[in-house]
Amino acid sequence: MGKDNQMLKICHNCSLVLPDSEDELIVCSYCGQKHTIYPSGIIVSTFANLLHHDPNLSVRVFLVLKRNVFSVNEFFKLNKNDFFKLKNCGIKTTNELIKFQKALHKKLFTDSSIPNIPDVLKYDNDFYEVIIEKVSHKMKYILLHNYQIDSACKIIDLAYNDCFKLKDIYYARDEIERIRDIITQISNVINSTSELNGLSFKEIIKKNDKIRDLMGIGMFVDPDNLIYSLNIWILGIAKNSSRNKDIFMKRFGMSGCPKMSYRKIAVEYNVSIGRIRQITERMKFWGIKRFNSIRLDPIIEKAADILEINEKQLEIGDLIKELLCCNQEGEQLKSATPFLEYLNTFPVWQKMGLSIKGEIVYLDESSPKSIKKDAENLNNL
Repeated sequence: MGKDNQMLKICHNCSLVLPDSEDELIVCSYCGQKHTIYPSGIIVSTFANLLHHDPNLSVRVFLVLKRNVFSVNEFFKLNKNDFFKLKNCGIKTTNELIKFQKALHKKLFTDSSIPNIPDVLKYDNDFYEVIIEKVSHKMKYILLHNYQIDSACKIIDLAYNDCFKLKDIYYARDEIERIRDIITQISNVINSTSELNGLSFKEIIKKNDKIRDLMGIGMFVDPDNLIYSLNIWILGIAKNSSRNKDIFMKRFGMSGCPKMSYRKIAVEYNVSIGRIRQITERMKFWGIKRFNSIRLDPIIEKAADILEINEKQLEIGDLIKELLCCNQEGEQLKSATPFLEYLNTFPVWQKMGLSIKGEIVYLDESSPKSIKKDAENLNNL
């Protein structure tokens, strides 16, 4: 495998990062598990582990191999007559074994079976935060806590080394194969589009509609066309329900009047208070997912810019006037304090050094914006 395709290698036994090695054999420095890297780039720890993650094996072939074969090399040395001698192995099973043997040899020894993954997918944290949200909540918990899959490199390693030890999750294969397909398609688009070279992941998805569609990311909110783009965003987290969008906007003071109580909204729509609460909480949950929240980054970045030129603090009302009500249409958002408080729960809001305390919005001295401005001032001295 070429240098450009090399990825972080993870131990199939303890999930820790394997030491760098130019050899085909790598031994985990923590648990001692041996791994073999094949020309295709696939890493194999044990033959049994490889069997567990082949979706095409019949139960009979799986059991025959598990009971009688204990290494990849041993399997490749067997011929048709050897298979016939194995217990419970007839003509049909033997033919399936020969077919599997040929397919496995091609899979392990065909060079460059792993596509050229661009560095932006390996090392950009925005990509990791979006792609990890593409798996189920249970799967995400297991990947993070049981296998320490906490970076894009590890996600990619997991996706392309399908012999990774995930035997305790019966539905894992389908989710990982779906992630692998997404990464492969995005890689192909980036590698074939020269204007995307050298850009961050966020810049790429702003420029390229195809990658946005592959990632399930909608249009970014535009501070210069705020009402329209914000309505599109809210409709997205409402799963295209106009009623739920209106409920969210009334609850968060975004309909031209102050925040409405659950009771008033419930009376207006002739549903229970509990149902209104359920709708708003569900939309808040979807809104904070990174593939949705990333679309609000332009607003959050603009908020940081406004605070940077206002001595790093403003009253919430003043920030709303400058951030959300900068034109006549924006008057609809004059009471959107609850929406700003919702943004305050977003990890990216906190990463930008923003915080709300009482009626004041602050920009931390160690925020990225402040550090960048201080560096510019030093360069100008």
